[in-house]
Amino acid sequence: YLVSLTAANSVQFTGAMNNGTVTPSVTSSEHNGWNGVGNPYTSAIGLTSDATSNKNFLTENSGVLSTDYGAIYVWNEDAGYSGSEQYYKAIGNSGYTPPSGPSYGNITSVNIQTGQGFMINANANTTVTFSKDMQLHDAALSLKSAKTSWPGVTLLATTGTQTRSAIVAFNESMTTGVDKTYDAGLLATDDFQLYTRLVAGGSTVNFEVQCLPKATDTQLSVPVGIELPAGGTVTFKAAGIILPAGYYAVLEDKVAKVSTPLKTETDTYTVSLPANTTGAGRLFLHIADGNLISDSPAALPVNKFSVSYTNGKIIVTGPAEAGAKASIYDILGRKVGEYPLLSNTINEIPDNGLAQRVYIVKIDGKSYKEVFKVLITK
Repeated sequence: YLVSLTAANSVQFTGAMNNGTVTPSVTSSEHNGWNGVGNPYTSAIGLTSDATSNKNFLTENSGVLSTDYGAIYVWNEDAGYSGSEQYYKAIGNSGYTPPSGPSYGNITSVNIQTGQGFMINANANTTVTFSKDMQLHDAALSLKSAKTSWPGVTLLATTGTQTRSAIVAFNESMTTGVDKTYDAGLLATDDFQLYTRLVAGGSTVNFEVQCLPKATDTQLSVPVGIELPAGGTVTFKAAGIILPAGYYAVLEDKVAKVSTPLKTETDTYTVSLPANTTGAGRLFLHIADGNLISDSPAALPVNKFSVSYTNGKIIVTGPAEAGAKASIYDILGRKVGEYPLLSNTINEIPDNGLAQRVYIVKIDGKSYKEVFKVLITK
């Protein structure tokens, strides 16, 4: 319910309470499946698969929701609202628990209170179902924080006083395509927006929440999109960083040819974006394996090998034993090549068109592991 009063007063709601299944109608056209619905009971209801109710809204109505927007969207306004902020927040089945607050992405509630309205995106002219099996007693907001969070990171972008967010979460049961009720498209109409696009490609939907298979997969490259028609200075940072030990987020700017590690919430990347900035293709979020690029002497064993670069080849010199191999990684920790070391003295590895920059060469044998940095020059 939504009420606007000219002065403080009490308001009475009268009528028979809902005590059975409620099936409000929803509609969908070619370009608009958005509908407003709400909890029709005088109790809380289970919303996500983490709820303790016998049934939950997202599971029971998954078939009604559009594939790219398989979530509910709640208006989450703060006291500083001026009319231009993005305050519809997605609540889905993702197990990542982001920071709290209007600037930080989806809300972590697993239940929704009596009378609470929300938006859904329907895929047909049909009905949604609220049933008694969704009801439960919940005097306070129930949060996912009681459970162990999935790995994930919340990317923040700030210009002036406005901050936007996009979430990337990880679980081995997820895919690089759309995972319905876990991935959530962005619901926003304001000029300044931040989002990601599917790693698998093939979709132009802007996602507020994207769930991916493994946080340790350094091959993943997540396209980051931004809408900023006026242009201006934007500062990016990471929050809610929950990643395996030794791994961290890296923001790559392909136009500026800069990759910035966002290891902690104090690390930032600031860039001046031109007017009419729109879409994805410039910025990418990666996960890097810091164990491969550590500069700590304690992390490196006494070297049996030496690695150099000359005349288009990486030269590995040293006593390679049977089965030894050299793996090449870029500075983000992504593997770009793997080669067997067939000679026990000198092995030459062609650069195969690698760009001019620093790479990591990791040598693995049965009795040793060594890591080197090598600069490829053209």
